[in-house]
Amino acid sequence: LERPFLEVPRNLREWSLRLGQERRLSRALGSPHVSWQGIGGLDASGATIGRQAREDREDREDRRHYVSKFLSQEWFDDMKNLAESQPERPNASARMQYVVTGAPDGDVQYYWVLVDGKLLECALGELAESEVTLTQTYDDAVKIQKGELDATAAFMQGRVKVTGNMAKVMSLLPITNSPEYKQLQAELGRITEY
Repeated sequence: LERPFLEVPRNLREWSLRLGQERRLSRALGSPHVSWQGIGGLDASGATIGRQAREDREDREDRRHYVSKFLSQEWFDDMKNLAESQPERPNASARMQYVVTGAPDGDVQYYWVLVDGKLLECALGELAESEVTLTQTYDDAVKIQKGELDATAAFMQGRVKVTGNMAKVMSLLPITNSPEYKQLQAELGRITEY
């Protein structure tokens, strides 16, 4: 399977870690992955089963258990990988800093770098030369991510405070209502622990 979001690893350990992350994410989302038929095992009743059936059962179990904690670096890595499928949107580019206040472990700062609708960077920390900073409470961030609060409505109600290039934010808000973005939000929600 071709995985365009994986870069060439520098060493065997890095390769192993990336492959593990890719497989966990693939399993969590129910995506197919490479498997081989014909290598047997035993099911709960003692009957011989093929490797495919055993891997399918393991995949169902993994999907129930794989989650990443909301606003953790692992969660941002999962978001970036899932966002690879987002369509290109010419001129939808921005360097955005986010601040989430009142999170369980304290305030969280993270950033996105969007270029033509593609999420090139998504990580914890501060972004040098950000064009805009969006600040929101942890509760509102959770509601937005779960789809319980529309991002545009939160912005219009002042629940998301904006400093910097307001026109840039206004031009990007329609993306949050696109079917592709809603699908990304749903996929990410399935593997998120709040």
